[in-house]
Amino acid sequence: MALFKRAVDVLRGDINALIEGAEDPEKMIKLYLEDARDHLLESKKAVHTTISVEKMLEARCNENQTESDKWQKRAELAVKAGNDDLAKEALMQKKKYDTNLTALQTPLANAKNQSKAALTLVDNLELRIRDVETNSAMLIARAQTAKASKKAADSLAGISSKDPFVGMKSMESKIESMEADAAASSEMAGVAANTAEKKFKDLEAGNVEDDLAALKVKVQKTA
Repeated sequence: MALFKRAVDVLRGDINALIEGAEDPEKMIKLYLEDARDHLLESKKAVHTTISVEKMLEARCNENQTESDKWQKRAELAVKAGNDDLAKEALMQKKKYDTNLTALQTPLANAKNQSKAALTLVDNLELRIRDVETNSAMLIARAQTAKASKKAADSLAGISSKDPFVGMKSMESKIESMEADAAASSEMAGVAANTAEKKFKDLEAGNVEDDLAALKVKVQKTA
């Protein structure tokens, strides 16, 4: 009964676990349903075969019971007629059919049990399939929502791990450095200009002293 074992495995399968571990939940659900429907079809064929065997065994039991009853009546008729030999013959025939009937009882009981179990299994499998079909849209939506949420979370995590202003900060630092260099250059230029101005003033002051000395000499000469 390997077929029925496979059907039981399908019945016991956890569709939620299958979806959680699947990269494509929608595809997994379709495959699950396809597999379950295949098992259902095979199970129905097996049930048909089992019931056919049961009906065949029942028919054989009925035939042997009918023959046994017939020879029982013939034996009774022979006894009433005072024909013991014919009665014995009838009883021998009855015993043969009774033996057959006894031999068929166990196989018939097994066939009935198998048919009952198979029918129950098929009913449960059909119920399971209908349940998955009914809930598949919701399950797929849940899986897609979870996948989208994970993708969004991963994207946010990637964004938060990067500072978009790192480049701006670096440029700001570079500009500040340039400004400092420019200020330093300006200061140096101012120092150089002041030094030159002082030299010119010193030079001009020196010339005035010479002019004063010359003027004093001239005045003395004229005195």
